[in-house]
Amino acid sequence: MKKDIILDSDIADRICQESVKQHIGYITKEIAVLKKTAPLSTSQAFDLGHNVSLLESLKVVYRYYSGDGS
Repeated sequence: MKKDIILDSDIADRICQESVKQHIGYITKEIAVLKKTAPLSTSQAFDLGHNVSLLESLKVVYRYYSGDGS
Protein backbone atom coordinates (compact mmCIF):
# COMPACT_ATOMS: atom_id res chain seq x y z
CA MET A 1 0.00 0.00 0.00
CA LYS A 2 1.41 3.37 -1.02
CA LYS A 3 1.04 6.31 1.33
CA ASP A 4 1.88 9.88 0.45
CA ILE A 5 4.10 11.81 2.79
CA ILE A 6 2.96 15.35 3.31
CA LEU A 7 5.46 17.88 4.63
CA ASP A 8 4.54 21.42 5.48
CA SER A 9 6.85 24.14 4.18
CA ASP A 10 8.55 24.67 7.54
CA ILE A 11 9.59 21.03 7.76
CA ALA A 12 10.71 20.96 4.13
CA ASP A 13 12.77 24.13 4.67
CA ARG A 14 14.37 22.63 7.79
CA ILE A 15 15.32 19.45 5.90
CA CYS A 16 16.92 21.53 3.13
CA GLN A 17 18.69 23.71 5.67
CA GLU A 18 20.18 20.72 7.50
CA SER A 19 21.25 19.06 4.26
CA VAL A 20 22.99 22.21 3.05
CA LYS A 21 24.62 22.62 6.49
CA GLN A 22 26.10 19.12 6.19
CA HIS A 23 27.45 19.88 2.73
CA ILE A 24 29.01 23.11 4.00
CA GLY A 25 30.88 20.99 6.53
CA TYR A 26 32.07 18.52 3.90
CA ILE A 27 33.27 21.25 1.53
CA THR A 28 34.95 23.19 4.34
CA LYS A 29 36.96 20.09 5.31
CA GLU A 30 37.89 19.42 1.68
CA ILE A 31 39.10 23.01 1.28
CA ALA A 32 41.25 22.66 4.41
CA VAL A 33 42.82 19.44 3.10
CA LEU A 34 43.57 20.99 -0.28
CA LYS A 35 45.08 24.12 1.31
CA LYS A 36 47.49 21.91 3.26
CA THR A 37 48.56 20.08 0.10
CA ALA A 38 51.64 21.54 -1.53
CA PRO A 39 52.22 21.71 -4.34
CA LEU A 40 48.74 21.31 -5.79
CA SER A 41 48.31 19.44 -9.04
CA THR A 42 46.34 21.15 -11.78
CA SER A 43 43.21 19.17 -10.93
CA GLN A 44 43.61 19.86 -7.19
CA ALA A 45 43.96 23.58 -7.87
CA PHE A 46 40.80 23.44 -9.99
CA ASP A 47 38.99 21.54 -7.23
CA LEU A 48 40.09 24.08 -4.62
CA GLY A 49 38.79 26.98 -6.70
CA HIS A 50 35.55 25.18 -7.42
CA ASN A 51 35.06 24.26 -3.76
CA VAL A 52 35.65 27.82 -2.57
CA SER A 53 33.03 29.04 -5.04
CA LEU A 54 30.65 26.24 -4.09
CA LEU A 55 31.06 27.02 -0.38
CA GLU A 56 30.01 30.62 -0.91
CA SER A 57 26.98 29.49 -2.89
CA LEU A 58 25.98 26.97 -0.23
CA LYS A 59 26.20 29.68 2.41
CA VAL A 60 23.73 31.80 0.42
CA VAL A 61 21.34 28.86 0.11
CA TYR A 62 21.71 28.09 3.83
CA ARG A 63 20.84 31.67 4.75
CA TYR A 64 17.79 31.47 2.50
CA TYR A 65 16.46 28.34 4.20
CA SER A 66 17.31 29.64 7.67
CA GLY A 67 15.13 32.69 7.02
CA ASP A 68 18.00 35.17 7.02
CA GLY A 69 17.72 35.81 3.29
CA SER A 70 20.71 38.14 3.18
